[in-house]
Amino acid sequence: MIFLTGTDTDVGKTFITKGLVFASREYGIDVVSYKPIESGGVIVDGQRVSSDIDNVMGLSNLPGSHKDYNTFCLSNPLSPHLAFEKDGLSFNKSMVFEDYMRLRDKHDEVIVEGAGGIIVPIVRNQYYVYDLIKDLGLDVILVTRTKLGTINHTLLSIEFLKYKGIEIKAVIFNGYTGSEMEDDNIKTIVEAGDIRRHYVIDKIESEDEKLIKAEFLKKFSRDDVDYLLG
Repeated sequence: MIFLTGTDTDVGKTFITKGLVFASREYGIDVVSYKPIESGGVIVDGQRVSSDIDNVMGLSNLPGSHKDYNTFCLSNPLSPHLAFEKDGLSFNKSMVFEDYMRLRDKHDEVIVEGAGGIIVPIVRNQYYVYDLIKDLGLDVILVTRTKLGTINHTLLSIEFLKYKGIEIKAVIFNGYTGSEMEDDNIKTIVEAGDIRRHYVIDKIESEDEKLIKAEFLKKFSRDDVDYLLG
């Protein structure tokens, strides 16, 4: 079981989640993803559902329905605390725990995907994504970018996770294009952040499922998956 978070929104958390779910299932592991909170769902068959779960289900053919893997699907693409307020809803931690435990009991492994970054509020001035990580008792995979600016964002995220006593299993660098600057960014973060394991995912320009599947099977062996999820 693992919590997948990122240094920022749109950093590629769902892309990495769906790739890891696909690779794990290809290796014969019954892995599913769980999105406790989706801010800004999409309409599918007349119902609002999690776009992130829809994305994962599309690549990995997860059984069941969207609602099996998502607790709160909010209307607006905003920080969770504001999205809850706009919808007139309240976050209920017990509901998240019930859904998570149901998935954990039914499947070999669960990848919990966060919303936004680590210090994004879920309840204004009260409860944050890092609180949920700690309450679930999970280690994290931190997803980050490779481009200019990533050193500051990533090292700050690493230091905050360490400060909160949250274990980092790995850092995944997403969107790599092979430049010298990116290579140095990665080297600097791994050394300064004292990161014991990291992975680099190439930038894929299209949504070609064959390219995505090939990239994740190339970058993540069975041993890698066992390490990350175990």
